[in-house]
Amino acid sequence: MTKAKDFLISISPEAAAEKIITALAAKTKSNLPGIFGVLKARRGPLLLDDYRVKWAGVTVISLVFTKFYSRIGSFVTLILTIDNTRGETAVHLTPGGHKMFSDDDDLGAGTAFMKMVEEILEGYLLPEV
Repeated sequence: MTKAKDFLISISPEAAAEKIITALAAKTKSNLPGIFGVLKARRGPLLLDDYRVKWAGVTVISLVFTKFYSRIGSFVTLILTIDNTRGETAVHLTPGGHKMFSDDDDLGAGTAFMKMVEEILEGYLLPEV
């Protein structure tokens, strides 16, 4: 099973959330005509929830995406929490969803989904302490 991942970034939670939402939404668009475009678009990540809490200069954002992976014949979810409750912006990623062959195996779909977000934020990663 894919394990959760935590890292720090140099931009605000709001900026990170907008970059992620915009980049993943772009993956759902297709230039193919008619039904082919619709089918391709349905393969991209879909934002299921965007929940934000702000108070006293602190922001916590929870984003939930889902994406269909044909290798497992089902949807995988990706839950992101982005916050600055400790001063720096922290990102927590964890996949969820269908396990096809055993309780521990999603055939790499969770890792692939998490990698999409990591690539979007890679220019803003802070060194691990």
